[in-house]
Amino acid sequence: MCTASTAPAGPRLSVWLPLMLAAGLLLGGCRQEATPRGSDSAGAQSEQDRALWRELSQLERAGRGRPREAELQLRELQKRSAPGSAERLEALALRGIMAAYNRDRPILEQVQQDLLHWPAGPGQASAELAAATMMGLYHQARGDLREALKAMAPLQDRAGTERSPRILLRARLAMGAIQADKGLLEEGLATTLDAVKQADALGELWRRAGAL
Repeated sequence: MCTASTAPAGPRLSVWLPLMLAAGLLLGGCRQEATPRGSDSAGAQSEQDRALWRELSQLERAGRGRPREAELQLRELQKRSAPGSAERLEALALRGIMAAYNRDRPILEQVQQDLLHWPAGPGQASAELAAATMMGLYHQARGDLREALKAMAPLQDRAGTERSPRILLRARLAMGAIQADKGLLEEGLATTLDAVKQADALGELWRRAGAL
């Protein structure tokens, strides 16, 4: 039986239990897994493009367990993607996530510069959000929740802007976790439920499970 504690682990359990239950109720009504969406851009894709998206998804899924190795593989995959493409943006975004897991500041700063200097156009808001997400996760990993929340400001500031569904999902998951660690129960619950809905819309079962 759990007892009240001032240690960080106590609030995290008390916050995440209702989040998980609420998200589980929402998932109970989800449809069967659909065919995964490959690209964030409309139009026909080449087989090479589809292969890149499959690799990106595989590395994202496995990366938390081996982030350093995944970052190196993503770096090579990035070289095979076209400059300014959705595939390159996704590779950069995932490299930033893996670097945050590793607390690798030099790689974070390198990826951050690439994202913040993304060409003007449809992908720019997604690149900005990806940069914010990796810095939020980095500060969370260091235990600096105030800086983590500050880093995630673009998620709220540009809420009406069209952004990559995958990048938006990861931002919501990061924000929900940070809010939970900070003890912001209602905000964390709302953000987590938004993330579950976003994961369901992507049609990949592992993403919906990861949102929990």
